[in-house]
Amino acid sequence: MCHCLLPVGDHDRDNPGYRYVDSTLSRMMHAIKETGLPLQGMQAKLFGGTIMTAKSVPISETYLRVGPANVEMARNVLKDLGIPLVAECVGGHKGYKLFFNSGTGDVFLSRL
Repeated sequence: MCHCLLPVGDHDRDNPGYRYVDSTLSRMMHAIKETGLPLQGMQAKLFGGTIMTAKSVPISETYLRVGPANVEMARNVLKDLGIPLVAECVGGHKGYKLFFNSGTGDVFLSRL
């Protein structure tokens, strides 16, 4: 499970954080491979990508599009990695609260 903040970013080798979609998913797959676990049968579920709005702070159109851009990047990276996207709930103007059962892979969500 990952929670990325931006679709792409400055990839600092000294501080390889997991905040960018374009590198986080690849890093996760690399880390899983290193443990010896097979990637065969890996599936993805995608949630989030809301369009954030601010009532009192002027923000740019680019900022408003970060959520949808994250979703688009995630779909592209998953496709490139050959990982099927089996479920998604994305978009809208309200965030999500997720409950993830790591034993079963089940995800329960509600809108905030």
